Amino acid sequence: MAKEINIPVENVVKSGMSIGMVGYSRALTYLPAPYIWAVMFFFAITIVGIDAQVVCTETVVSCMEGFSSRLGRHRHLILVILVSLFSFLGNLPFCTQAGPYMFQFVDWYWPTWSVLVIALLEVIAIMWFYGGDRIDYGLKDMNGRKMPHLFRLVAAYISPVLFLFLLLTSFVMYQSPKYGSYEYPDDTRVIGWALSFTVVIPIPLYIVWQFAKLQGTLKQRWSILTQPSSAWGPSDSAHRLEYLERSQAERSLTDIAYYNLTGRQRYPSKKHCETVALQCTD
Repeated sequence: MAKEINIPVENVVKSGMSIGMVGYSRALTYLPAPYIWAVMFFFAITIVGIDAQVVCTETVVSCMEGFSSRLGRHRHLILVILVSLFSFLGNLPFCTQAGPYMFQFVDWYWPTWSVLVIALLEVIAIMWFYGGDRIDYGLKDMNGRKMPHLFRLVAAYISPVLFLFLLLTSFVMYQSPKYGSYEYPDDTRVIGWALSFTVVIPIPLYIVWQFAKLQGTLKQRWSILTQPSSAWGPSDSAHRLEYLERSQAERSLTDIAYYNLTGRQRYPSKKHCETVALQCTD
């Protein structure tokens, strides 16, 4: 393509939609039986898009199901239809002539550093608050084996460092959005950063809300919020008692770090016996 147009390779296509919709489409015409390759390529792109949409829709629907008991036993189907309809209407502006410019702007700010922040918080919450020991106990109870040691090391130590490094790199290498030769006005940067914060800001707001609902000192509130819910666990009463004893155990950050590193407990943990017994009998 660069040879035909007589320009440098890096100037043939730019990042963004032009790679998939222009660059790859044109490149397929150079292959034997280009129509077959084009059908296979766009079918694969469609499958990936549907898969991503299903994941996002199910995440939103699962969250909304807890607040929609009045919709009855078909609430999952009703919520899927409502969320899909809302997404369809919300994406109609991207089908206009200004759609590519809006898409590039939204794609520049929404799924970038906010995704890294959420991924970083998720891996910290799972491996350092919930703990690798609880994960291993649950996996062993269900599958008969623990998490592979390499997976535990990656999830607890390597992934947080990589996410933090990528997050800092994205800030340092930040550039204003562009679409081809078009440069967005300076005012749009404020809107873009506001869009990014709308994804992340519910997390600290929810934490503050949960703190305000509880009573006691900050340490007591934090201890309660970082404990697994007593409503979660096996339905079998015998296994449930053992699970609650383990899940409500007191461990320090050093205990969790040691287990995430070695896969072994430092020493038997203290247990909230009275609380666990009451919850189990309930």
